[in-house]
Amino acid sequence: MDLFVEQIVAKKKSTKETVLQLFIWWVAIMLAVVLIYLMFAIRIGGILFFVAMIGEVFGAYRLSSRFNIEYEYALTNGYFDIDKIIAKSKRQRVLSTTCREFETFGRYDAKEHAGKNYKTRLIACTENAENQWYATVNTKDTGYTLVVFTPNEKVLGALKRYVPRQVAGDAFGD
Repeated sequence: MDLFVEQIVAKKKSTKETVLQLFIWWVAIMLAVVLIYLMFAIRIGGILFFVAMIGEVFGAYRLSSRFNIEYEYALTNGYFDIDKIIAKSKRQRVLSTTCREFETFGRYDAKEHAGKNYKTRLIACTENAENQWYATVNTKDTGYTLVVFTPNEKVLGALKRYVPRQVAGDAFGD
């Protein structure tokens, strides 16, 4: 019987990202005010200015929505995939591996991994979130990679079936 488990985790925005989003909208409003002023000052090309204003508002929306990020964890018969979903419209695969390729696996402690030399650090969750887990894997695409994620109980239960015991160690507490 096939096993398929998936979970979508929304990444919470940092203060910096929120400020950047507000700045994008502030610039858009200021540009709209300038366009309205120019439209009345020049008294020609009203439709041109209207189209330009619609374009800049749409551009601001598209740019600010790029900060809305979700991660999808999918486990299918031992194959573990992580996709990054941007603005609920664009999906890109950031990791594809098998659980058997995990070199280490367990609860994540940032201090424990601070000094280690990874080619890629994939933080597929909100930083400093509770119940973070990690896995290290060596893939040809990303090299020696640290993957940090926040699986729910269903995903953890499925991982338990496929992560080799010697790799998981006492991560599951059995």
